[in-house]
This record gives sequence, C-alpha cells and structure tokens, in this order.
Amino acid sequence: MARRSLSAGAWQFLGVVAVVVALPLGAAESTITFASDRNGNMEIYVMDPDGGNARNVSRNAAWDWFPTWAPDGEQIAFSSERDGDCEICALDVNNEKARRLTRRAGLDIAPSWSPSGLHIAYESWDGTSQRVHTMDADGANSGPLTDGPRAGDPAWSMDGSRIAYSSHRGVHTIGANGGAPAQLVVDDGRELAWSPDGQRLAYSVFENGSRDIYIMRVDGDGLTRLTKHAGFDYEPAWSPDGREIAFTSERDGGANIFVIDALSPDGLPAEKLLPRATIQKLDPIPNIGLKTFHIGLSTIAFTNQGERGTVAVRIVDRDGKVLASGEAQVDFWDTPRAQIHPNNFLHQGRNHNWQRVAPGETVGQAAGSVPLTFLLFEKPTGTAEEIRNSRDGIAGVGVLSSAQLRGMKFDVPASLSRYDSGLILRDSNGDGKLDPGTDQIIGGVMTDAPDDDGKFDVRSLVQGNAPLLSQPTGVFSERAGERIGGAIMQVQFTTGTTKGKYRPTFALLLDPDDPARGDGTSYTYTVIAQ
Repeated sequence: MARRSLSAGAWQFLGVVAVVVALPLGAAESTITFASDRNGNMEIYVMDPDGGNARNVSRNAAWDWFPTWAPDGEQIAFSSERDGDCEICALDVNNEKARRLTRRAGLDIAPSWSPSGLHIAYESWDGTSQRVHTMDADGANSGPLTDGPRAGDPAWSMDGSRIAYSSHRGVHTIGANGGAPAQLVVDDGRELAWSPDGQRLAYSVFENGSRDIYIMRVDGDGLTRLTKHAGFDYEPAWSPDGREIAFTSERDGGANIFVIDALSPDGLPAEKLLPRATIQKLDPIPNIGLKTFHIGLSTIAFTNQGERGTVAVRIVDRDGKVLASGEAQVDFWDTPRAQIHPNNFLHQGRNHNWQRVAPGETVGQAAGSVPLTFLLFEKPTGTAEEIRNSRDGIAGVGVLSSAQLRGMKFDVPASLSRYDSGLILRDSNGDGKLDPGTDQIIGGVMTDAPDDDGKFDVRSLVQGNAPLLSQPTGVFSERAGERIGGAIMQVQFTTGTTKGKYRPTFALLLDPDDPARGDGTSYTYTVIAQ
C-alpha cells in the first residue's frame, strides 16, 4: 500500500470501534486506520478509503485500540494492554513493530499527536483521578496538563498551541504548555475533533438515551447538532478539507462508519445557515439552511417593468449578517404560461426541496421523508388585470415514469425525447387514470443522476390502485386555497443504487399543442442518496 506524508489536516477519528485517519486533501491515495474485534480480539487495522485491502498491523493477543496516525504517516499511536497494563504505544507501520511509550500504573488511552509530531497528549486514569497528560513522542517528559477529578479525550489544535478536552464541567481548551483552561460549553462532550482550519470543534453528546454529533466554533458560539438519531452516533473525524465529518454509528445494529456534510456546498459552515424561522422545529428531516427562492409567485412580484429586470438576492445568517449577495439580469416572459412551483405548506413547513435517503429508497415513502410537492397554475388568459389575479390550478395532473411508459409500450415522441425520466400528463377524460395514448401530455421530467445511474424512478403517489392526481389547493388547506390558489401535485422519487446527488427537473411545456416550442416553466428538486 503506497504511503504519503500526512499533514495536521488529516482525519482524526478516535475511539474503540473505529478510528479513521485519511491523507491530506490533494493526495493521490488515502489510508484509514481503525480498531476492530472482527477476529475475536481488538486489533489495529489499516485499509483503503473504500474499505478494501484491510490488514491487521498490530498482531497481538492483547487488546489494541484508540489508533491515531502520526503527522508523518509512518507511525500509529494507540493504547494497548499487551504488557498487562493499558499503556500508550507507537507502531511503525512499515515493519509493524511497536514500542511502549508510557509506563504508569493505571489506564492510558486516547493518544493525540501534536501537529509537529514531536509530542503526544493522552488521557490517564490512576484510579482516583482522570487527567490529560502530555509527553514527547519518544515517551520522555510525561506529566499532567490538567487538574481536577476528570479530564480526557484530548485533541490538539492545528497550530499546536492549544489542546481541547472534555471534563465533568463541559468542553474546555488549554494551552499546550498549561495555563488557565477556557470553558466552551457545559455539555458533556466527548471524543473531540478539531477542524482543519482550527475554527471549530466536533464532538459527541449523550442525552435522552442517545448520542449525537455536534459542532461549534472554538469560542463556544455557533453550537449545531448535526445528527439526530435513536442510535448512537459518536467518534467524529473531520475530512482534510473540513467539508465533511465521518463518525461511527450504531443506527443499523452494528458499529459502522458514516459521513455527514459539515459545510454547505458553497463552503459556509452549517451553523451559519440555521434559519431563524420557528417552523424548523417541526421538520424531522435533518437539513439546515436556505434551499430555494420563491420569486414572482402570486402577489410577490417584481417591481421592474419592461422586457428585462434585475433580481437581487442576499443570504442572511441567523444573526442577520449578510453572508453573500448578488444580482442578475433576467428576461421577463413575453407571454403568459402555465407555472410549476415547489411548495412546503402541505407538510406544515417541512423542508422537501433537499432530502436525504439511502440508495434505492423512495422519497415520499422512506421514514422521515416527504413527497416532492408542487403548485400547478393554469396558463392565465384575459386582460392584464385578469392575468395578474389568476390563481386557477391545473387539476388531474400526474407523472408516469419511464418504466411505466415502457410497460404501456408507449414510444415517447422525438419532440419530447429530452424527458428521460417520465412524462407529466393531464387526465383529459376524467377516469382517474393516466394514459399517454389518450391523455394530454403537458410536460416531463429530466434527471441529472450520479455516474449516469439510470435505476432511479419518479412517479405520482398511488392512492388505492390509482395515481394520486393533482387537486385544488383548497382541498388540503382552505386558507391556502383562498390566498394562493393553484393545485397540488405530489410525486415520489426512488434513487438509484449509486450514492450521490439526484436532481429531477419537472418542466411544463410552453404549449402542449406544439411541443416543439419547448418548455415554459420548470423546477428542480435535489435528493441525496447516502
């Protein structure tokens, strides 16, 4: 297995079941180390990031655990009971020979290398107190860094100046050479991990019968809960670029490694995108941040007049600070057209513009997910005032997937061939069914899938043995029906077997009687399979 030097930005994933460390961003190959009892005894392993080429490197009858890479990528520090007492050892991964570093009575665990590789912090228990100790990388000059009855889970900052640790009084940091500790939070945080940029800490908290992953800034602000699951989520580790956090989870019964985004796709910290709206408390889907803009819907119109106008957008954090802003010139529609918009109010404000499910699961059926839901409006006609006030919905509309169309032996016309995922039809004869041979085709679905995975499926929800077609908004909410109008269409989306981002775009034809004129309006949802 090829090896390259690790930097201080390598993944640090400390714990009993799995300990993960990856090579720095930009390296051609990464290496993960972890502890496992897969063969009946806790041993140290290394493997490729995809889980391949796993091999035992400790090979000892005693328990070996808490492995963590040295910055040079040549050594692994770990805890071992091979000498009858739990001590810190260092393993040369090239010759697989280990040497003992600590020689104290008691329990020495959870080693953490300094970024320079010259020192190691660790947790030591002597039977009466639990403290953070530091020592040179060869085991010399070992001594306590913290006072008090309980302190552990040390994590060295990226610049080597401070060490974060947990105690019975919460999460603290302290100078690498000692001094007065600074308390960050009072939570009983464990398994601390410092972000590569040195600005945030990830850790796990046990509360209400489960353990979850949190992040916060090193000044104690910006506390954000990243996971919310009945199972145990623990041992967080940052990716080298700080965009993702790996962690161990027992949500599937065993202890496995999961990854969650710590940043938005544009690199904004998750805690900066927390919405201020109270409706977020109703949303069981663990997504944070602004996902969509609604511009020009109903009475929310542009103030511009003419053929072109300016749209200005600002992204504001929970404290009211403008994180980003921009504007663009847009061409206004020259003629009225049917419209398709996303909508949240059907599900009490729950976010469904951006959802996450396991590969092969169906959004709209999987636990914690909600259907993809749309507002459909007829093409308005009449005077300018009548067009402006029009709220007529398109009822009786649904989606047939490509698989359903093939089952009906329907050949999609060349003018609609861009709709690779399905067609949007209006039930013209009112029989409650969709038939592309007799019902009007008013649009279609196009999907951008990871690695061209074609095993996904998009179709209308089913009620009984028939598709659930769009209904006037007033059927679901009398108030919304009066205020907004339109009709509600609900769709389910099944991801393929490939992990990644699926982006189905739902488009309405500009003129259903003349498909060659192209699309009028469209909206794109995002579904993450992971």
